[in-house]
Amino acid sequence: MVVLLYLAVLAFNEIRGRRHRAAPAQSAVEVAAPAKPVEPAPVESVAPAEAVPPVAGDILSFKEAMVLVKDGAADRDAGRMEAAEQRLRRALELAPDLTAGHRELAHLLERKKEYPDAAAEWRAVLSREPDNVPARIRLASVLMANNQPANALDAIRWALEGEPYSEEGHELAAAAFTALQQPREAIVHLRRLVTINRDDLVAQNNLGVAFLAVADYRNALLTFQEVLRADAGNSVAFYNLAVCYARQTAVQDSVDTLKQAARKFGMPFVLSWTQSGDFDPIRQDAAFRAFVAQSQGVASAPTNDAAEPASSADAASAPDSTAP
Repeated sequence: MVVLLYLAVLAFNEIRGRRHRAAPAQSAVEVAAPAKPVEPAPVESVAPAEAVPPVAGDILSFKEAMVLVKDGAADRDAGRMEAAEQRLRRALELAPDLTAGHRELAHLLERKKEYPDAAAEWRAVLSREPDNVPARIRLASVLMANNQPANALDAIRWALEGEPYSEEGHELAAAAFTALQQPREAIVHLRRLVTINRDDLVAQNNLGVAFLAVADYRNALLTFQEVLRADAGNSVAFYNLAVCYARQTAVQDSVDTLKQAARKFGMPFVLSWTQSGDFDPIRQDAAFRAFVAQSQGVASAPTNDAAEPASSADAASAPDSTAP
């Protein structure tokens, strides 16, 4: 009986479990009522932002700027300076970072002798291409032309760091040191320049003049004589050689050099040399005065009755075509 009673209870519980599983589940969460719509806050009127130029527009501007630079350079080379400047400045408005535009404008401003503006353009080139040695040289040249040798030296040193064998760099350095009255420093660069290019007779003459400035007459003589061996018709070397002798009061050597020069270049041309203060050390010497007097077609006369006759060394002779 107990067993039958136990089985009846199990059957009753099973039937009740099945009915519970078959009934639909009730949602434990109630559905919220729809929210009341909220009025949107008024939005202040804002001006539309300026549109950023598209990449395609930038490319077109750059191409137009390149064309303007090319045409501007052609105008400049043809002498149409105003048109050239307009084109180049317009190109830089379209493409401010266009190095070619700054470079060509710098060349144009140099030709117009607007040196401060030219220097600004060369600096603009160097701000974009700091290793551009030709631009450094041009900046130094512009500064020298604008009477700024000290500033030019900074640019020259910068240039020579990049190109130690630059002839123009050493030439500008020598000119800057000469302008600053520092001939010994100029000699360093002139010697380097002559070593680089032994055919540069202008540099050799300038080297001789620098030797004169420091009273190194031996090297000055050797330098001017070397120039004359290379170019027997170099009037600058003849003049400097005569001056070198005059500085040493070697009167006859100076006069003989002037005579040789007169046979090559004509007496009126050489006579103009003698007016220079470079000949003041021998100006009162009888031989020099006789040469000047004869070249002027005026006979020299004794200054007093007791004056001794001129010696053969003091007397000026007529130019001899057979003399060396």
